[in-house]
Amino acid sequence: MSLPRSLVSDRRLAAGLMLWAAALLAAPAAADTTLVSETFDGFADNTALYSVWEPRNGTGTAAPANSDDGILTSDSSLFPGIEGNAVDHVGNSVMQWTGLAPGGEIHPTTSQSIKLSVDIYDNASGNKRMSAGLRNRTTSGDLIELGFWNADTFDPVDPMNAPPNTPVNDQPTTSYAYRLQSFTGVFGDLVRNPNWQYFQLDPALDRTTDLDDLVTPADIGAAWHRFSATITPDSITVELDLFRDGLDNGATLTTGSDVMGVDASQTWLITTGVAGYDSLRIGSPSGLSSPGGGVAFDNVVLSLLDVGTGTLDGDYNDDGFVDAADYTVWRDNLGLSVTLPGDTTPGTVDNGDYDVWVANFGNPMAVGAIGGAAVPEPSTLGIAAVMSTLGARLVRRRR
Repeated sequence: MSLPRSLVSDRRLAAGLMLWAAALLAAPAAADTTLVSETFDGFADNTALYSVWEPRNGTGTAAPANSDDGILTSDSSLFPGIEGNAVDHVGNSVMQWTGLAPGGEIHPTTSQSIKLSVDIYDNASGNKRMSAGLRNRTTSGDLIELGFWNADTFDPVDPMNAPPNTPVNDQPTTSYAYRLQSFTGVFGDLVRNPNWQYFQLDPALDRTTDLDDLVTPADIGAAWHRFSATITPDSITVELDLFRDGLDNGATLTTGSDVMGVDASQTWLITTGVAGYDSLRIGSPSGLSSPGGGVAFDNVVLSLLDVGTGTLDGDYNDDGFVDAADYTVWRDNLGLSVTLPGDTTPGTVDNGDYDVWVANFGNPMAVGAIGGAAVPEPSTLGIAAVMSTLGARLVRRRR
């Protein structure tokens, strides 16, 4: 497998994160709309759980509750670090939140992004197909999954700048995965809709005593992890925090530790939101079997993030903020002849575009702004890289 062109330890990104942390000290966060902030602590039993999170088969059809469905658990011997309740899931089905339904789809807009975040416990045994995700249950479009996938997959993007549409390297399974599938439009360096992809983690996390050079659950060990996706009309940013960096993730927002705790981030330039999302699910993707077991879900947060309108210099994923996700877009397109959103010098992506990103780092778009005017408050979408801002006090933190 080819290594990413830049790792988390990249000095430029580290410098940008320091700027971000400083900006976070300067001003309060903006308010967003939280649709779901689920800790599973309010349910008296599984019957009450199923009234809000309905058991579904692989096609999404309602199914009778059975032993394959998720069940409430507070068993710290199975899931060390659990706080209150979580959902223990063994696969073969999904659980669907009843608060979304056909006709009530949510869409990303130029003024609001969609953010999904979930904590998933993994016992590091491998061989899992488990995820949390959003999709449209009546069409084949707009499907997002975050979690674990146990099969090799095909990377539609050549990290070494192969010609467009050139088949590129197969990705051996590392388990930590995401899926972005069936969207109606793609652009940028995306060859085709990415099916299961693997988060690119720092090779330093790989054990020197094993026989591979991949970062897998066996290297990381049993732990809670936080997966998230931020969806704009023309991009999706996926992030993973392995919770093994010694930081109290989410508890100390003003220090910027949430940003620095993220172990992997990738932005895809994809046209989204055409069909919208009317299904929020946890369990095994599409109801597939998951022989590995040892998975629990907690802290499911679905939010609409107010980001304003207009075009902001350095906002290369066009989400209304200049943040670490834009650095990822710049890095992945460096040297390519493409025009990024928020690019002040259309043409080849170069170091000048990096300088624009640095100069504007931490800027959000003012709600209702025109032509790139920005207010001086720091970006709050960076905080949302790990959690939703509104309702965050209700979500338990993992160390």
